[in-house]
Amino acid sequence: MLGVAQSAHGSLVNSAIETLVLPAGFLVQVRVFRYLVYATLTLLTFYNAYLQMLDVSGWVPLFIVLPIVFHQLAAQENVGIQRAYAVEAILTPLLMQAVGLGMSEITVFAWLALLCNTSLLGIRSWAAALATLVLILSLAMRQVWDVEMLVIISWTIGLAILVNQRAEQQIVGKELLRERHKDTLRFLPLAFDAKTGSAHQRQWLTVAFIDLGGFTAAVERLAPEVVRDVLNEFLSQVCERAGDADGSVEKFLGDGVLCTFLSTDQTDRAQVAGRCLGAVLSVFAWIPEFNRMARTRGAMVEFSLSVGVASGYCSTGEWGRGARVDYTVIGSPVNLAYRLQNAAGDVCADVPILIDPVTKDLLDGSVLLEGPIPVSLKGIPLREAYAPARCLLLKAQG
Repeated sequence: MLGVAQSAHGSLVNSAIETLVLPAGFLVQVRVFRYLVYATLTLLTFYNAYLQMLDVSGWVPLFIVLPIVFHQLAAQENVGIQRAYAVEAILTPLLMQAVGLGMSEITVFAWLALLCNTSLLGIRSWAAALATLVLILSLAMRQVWDVEMLVIISWTIGLAILVNQRAEQQIVGKELLRERHKDTLRFLPLAFDAKTGSAHQRQWLTVAFIDLGGFTAAVERLAPEVVRDVLNEFLSQVCERAGDADGSVEKFLGDGVLCTFLSTDQTDRAQVAGRCLGAVLSVFAWIPEFNRMARTRGAMVEFSLSVGVASGYCSTGEWGRGARVDYTVIGSPVNLAYRLQNAAGDVCADVPILIDPVTKDLLDGSVLLEGPIPVSLKGIPLREAYAPARCLLLKAQG
């Protein structure tokens, strides 16, 4: 397991470095430093032209244009950074030679380019390699091998390597945080907002509690791997169909799913309730296909559904303290939907979906409902509920 973890971490490091997701502040600092270098080169060119009575008016604008071109190329894509600075390591020294600057200036430029490219891209990059080549050639052409200068160059390059390693650590750290963030979001409802997650909100919701009947018996008979595959297929389909109806899966409760559909305005409550019922009927229509799939995997159990739907104001947010915190929704509609789901299988054999009177009033006139149906719910003084007409389920099944 340790080897696998190290391998995964190594691939993540390589992927992050290849994509070159460098800190924006670091890139800005390197860019500003390069502009200062080119400004210095421009001043040196004018000064050298003044001393030697040279006409460099045709070349000087290139010292202004080149850094802009290089930085634009580097901003287009991650690979463009290496290409742009690799070209720069060769083109700029040639331009410096054309305007009459000496090997001393070219050596200093190659040294500074090597420092920038090493700190930004690493010592093994093409840009750093070409800058190193230009530096060695300029030193060789000067025929001056000053020990003190070589020591200074070596020390500064070592510091640039340390800067690059620090940048790579930031890359990997941010990539790890990004991956963990994505992984964490999988455990939260789609409606979760990171900005307001800890704040409790009072929202009008249509709540659907969907339970998979027959699964408890299947768990006792099937291998754990089959149980996992069958349940995951059911949960993923419920998530997909609720999402298609602009709903959110708030919680998995064993083989049950708590779905919520948010109403942002009083005028759209009927539409939200209709979307909720449509998602529920869609899951019902899919159940025959689910049973066929389960049988191919050895689950010789006939699965069924029972659903409770209720509407009203709920409180959403983070609940708990200390080491255990959960983001969920609580309120009377949640409890009512759960109780209706428990009673649905007993009182509605054909279409085991029970709807509370509030949701019924929202749907009245747009959806064909049956009822009132007498119900007895534990702890809730509700005496009647409603159910979709059987023709709606037959229509959903095609």
